[in-house]
Amino acid sequence: MKVFNLTDVSTKQLEQHKLVGHTVVVANKLLGPGDMVEVQENRTQMIRDGIDKLVGMGVLAVDKLPPTYQVAKSKQPAPAPAKPEPVAPTPSKPPKASKKEE
Repeated sequence: MKVFNLTDVSTKQLEQHKLVGHTVVVANKLLGPGDMVEVQENRTQMIRDGIDKLVGMGVLAVDKLPPTYQVAKSKQPAPAPAKPEPVAPTPSKPPKASKKEE
């Protein structure tokens, strides 16, 4: 069974319960917004019983993503790529020490 965290897309229901962007624990694993976890077959019923309320609230989805989530996700702007931090130039050769003549 696949379990998806849908909290990366804001909905009225998620906003009402202040659950937008929340991480959820499923099968002893942290499931961040937009993430998915595969639950072992022998634990499916136990996990299903524990997440039914969250599925009903639109926090999680089981086995497939809802079409409304897919449409809303496709309309979200893509995250900006991370900008690399500037690196200070390093000299190719160390400076030569000047010799003092006496």
